[in-house]
Amino acid sequence: MAGRLISLAEARQLVLAEARPLPAEDVPVGDALGRVLAEEVTSAHDLPPFDSSAMDGFAVVAGPGGELPIVGESRAGQPSDRPLGRGEAIRISTGAEMPTGADAVVPVERTSSADGRVVVPDTEAGANVRRAGEDVRAGTPVLGAGVELGPAEVAVLTSLGREAVRCGARPRAAIVVTGSAAFGRWVVWTVAGKDFVCLEPWTAAANALNTGDKLLTLARGKSTTETVTVALARAR
Repeated sequence: MAGRLISLAEARQLVLAEARPLPAEDVPVGDALGRVLAEEVTSAHDLPPFDSSAMDGFAVVAGPGGELPIVGESRAGQPSDRPLGRGEAIRISTGAEMPTGADAVVPVERTSSADGRVVVPDTEAGANVRRAGEDVRAGTPVLGAGVELGPAEVAVLTSLGREAVRCGARPRAAIVVTGSAAFGRWVVWTVAGKDFVCLEPWTAAANALNTGDKLLTLARGKSTTETVTVALARAR
């Protein structure tokens, strides 16, 4: 291979042949944005964990419409503390747990209420109800190893109640700039007596840092085997 140029595809293949997965480490979910999962994440419980309302409105027992007394309220994070009987209504918020005995929700836009009573139309069982496990069932794989964690994936981890997750360690990047124009702090070329700055090495360094890499060094040197070998040895 000495003395001949190789293609970009060959160079990439040589580099990838030496690449190995980095060791995994525990990362708090709040710090996991942009990291790569090193484990399969499964749900420990149903999502949602209980039957909940899909609308703001009134929880009822399905059946003919009529005027019903409002006997309580179920809010997100603060469910009703009493069961619901036929002929009653409980005010309910989107995402709130369905009261025991209720099997339908009437959206507030389809009702009229005053003086502790509400008029509702005919309803069918299951109307506007999100069932427990409708999004994810307990034991279901949710995210696979190798997935890059973006905002949506971090939100999923939070909804699963995960406080930490196994991720691959951050890679370390070393940028070696070679060429006879490399000197001092800058890489330049001269045209008609003017020096021009080459920004590629610093752009590469910024990209490395932006993706979470640990930038070890940004070395400069001439395009000789000895110079490149020394620079790579220092970058380890």
